[in-house]
Parts: sequence; structure tokens; C-alpha cells
Amino acid sequence: MPPSVTPDGGFSVGEVVEVVNKPPGSYYEATVISRLANGSYVVEYNTLLNDVENYRFLRKIVEPNDLRPLPPQSIHVSTTGFSLNQWVDVHDQEGWWATMITGCKESGDGYLVYCYWNPVDRDVEFHSDQLRVHQEWIGGDNWIFL
Repeated sequence: MPPSVTPDGGFSVGEVVEVVNKPPGSYYEATVISRLANGSYVVEYNTLLNDVENYRFLRKIVEPNDLRPLPPQSIHVSTTGFSLNQWVDVHDQEGWWATMITGCKESGDGYLVYCYWNPVDRDVEFHSDQLRVHQEWIGGDNWIFL
């Protein structure tokens, strides 16, 4: 579904987006709660809990360039195949993390994929179901695969 962009090019209240954390290159799903007068957004994360009130989802003010629509038809690596050195997103720690495939091996129910994992500075094994093809948003309805 295309993003519900407002007339000035922003995101709509209630729209589900991804918050881009740079670095380390992670993406967390959130819902737009409001847009502030300075152009920033208040978002509520859909998976991250507030440290103080663990029973509530974290709310945060983010800049417009730290938001993007949900990628179209998230293509999971397990259904498309993959190649070494391909950029993918790994779903772990409540979000998607951009990384590169460094190796793989077959398992009984798919593939085990090795990816360079920046948070621990080493290759880590993930099941192929935890991966999607990495896409970068370049504006509007336009995305590119890396």
C-alpha cells in the first residue's frame, strides 16, 4: 500500500512507518501520532517498550528524514534466494538491521545465513526467515534494492 503522503509531502497521522536509526542502520516500525509545528513527528514504536513504563510503547519525537514508509512487499530472502555479499535486513531485537550476507548453509527447514552483525562486530547465524531484501527509499513511491 503506498504511503498516505500529506499535500506538503509528509506522513499522515495514524500511518505506520519505519523509524531509521543511523548509525547503526536499524529500522523500527512505528505509528505517526502527530506532526509538530516545526515539521518533526511524534511516533509510537510498535515493538519497543518505554524504559520507565514497561507496559507502554515508547513514544519519541523524530525528524522527517528519520522516517520512511514501510517497504513495499517486503521480500524475504527465504523465498527469493540470495547471494554472498548481498545487502539484507535481519529481523532481530524488535527491528530490522541492515547487514550483508557473508555465508550460508542448508538446514532442515530452509537456510542458515551468516551475516556480519555490527552490534557484536562478528558474523552471526540467522535463519533465512529472519531476512528480507534490503531496500532504500528515495522518495514518493520509489525504492531501490541494494
